[in-house]
Amino acid sequence: MSSKNMGICFNDSEYQFIEEIIQSVADSLHITTQLLKAYNRRRYIILSRQIAMYVLRMNTDCTLEVIGEHLGNRSPATIHWGIKRIDELMKNNTDLKSFVKDLIED
Repeated sequence: MSSKNMGICFNDSEYQFIEEIIQSVADSLHITTQLLKAYNRRRYIILSRQIAMYVLRMNTDCTLEVIGEHLGNRSPATIHWGIKRIDELMKNNTDLKSFVKDLIED
């Protein structure tokens, strides 16, 4: 998953790559991709979705808009906030940092 996609991610292979990342995150957290994409306000699901946002941002060059589209049509501001939150949480949580690093390198 460490290769970079370019730009806005229009073609089928880029779409598939994003969906594979989402599936990998969901599998690692023992939830469904439907839960990651759904409107669900449970803390565990929100944190899982934010992890997916972070991993997508680190593994692709896709815009925040495209990442948001893949995660249930969330706004770019929501994606930005989620990425920033995971970045902040990882500063104080070595387990989370290790988990996310493993996802990025997978």
